[in-house]
Amino acid sequence: GGFASFILLCGTTVNASMYIVNEYNRLIKKFPHKDKLNLYVKAWNHKIIPILLTILSTLLGFLPFIIGLEKENFWFPLAAGTTGGLLMSLIGIYFFLPLLLFGKKQKRTT
Repeated sequence: GGFASFILLCGTTVNASMYIVNEYNRLIKKFPHKDKLNLYVKAWNHKIIPILLTILSTLLGFLPFIIGLEKENFWFPLAAGTTGGLLMSLIGIYFFLPLLLFGKKQKRTT
């Protein structure tokens, strides 16, 4: 269950990040002369609600396996790993995605 939750978590987190970056790239092509940070915020505001709804529905779907009386060998680790991972993925999407897109540019030495 733990390995399956890791695979599910990776797919969901990468998909959420791609969803925001794709909207950001679309806005850059549509408005090439606007400030890139403002375009990222616009992309974020446009796509965060579907991402949060996906995470919430997944958490609610796994809730019976966490609070149930029987802790099965597969379902409980899957539910616990996915729930904790999705909550932590919000930190990654919220903090690390903008850092990776707008982080300090490194100088190239040739």
